[in-house]
This record gives sequence, structure tokens and C-alpha cells, in this order.
Amino acid sequence: MIQPLRTAHRWIFIALAVILTLMFIAAIRAQRAPIPNNPGKRITGSPPQIHETVKVLPALEKQP
Repeated sequence: MIQPLRTAHRWIFIALAVILTLMFIAAIRAQRAPIPNNPGKRITGSPPQIHETVKVLPALEKQP
């Protein structure tokens, strides 16, 4: 009663090992190269300062 179950599990695990290995290899081979930086993009000016990008709570702002 146990032997047929063991045989079935053995073949299922062998099949899974082969299939998952092939899928892993195929996924690695299908990877694309990362997108390169846009050479035509021009960076002008300086990056924004922290006080320009972060909104401060009104209660925490400096009062004039």
C-alpha cells in the first residue's frame, strides 16, 4: 500500500526537479539588460534642496 505512493512521489519529485530547473535556466537566459541612461538628456541646474521638496508642518516653521 505504501510502495505505490512512494513510487508516485519519487517520479513526481524527479519531474519537478527537472521542470523547475529548466524554468529557472530559461528565466535567467530571458533576462534583459538594464535600460541604459538616456544620453540625450541634459541635466541643468542643481538638484533641489531639501527645504524645497519637503513640506514642513506650519507649527514647526520658523516665524519671521
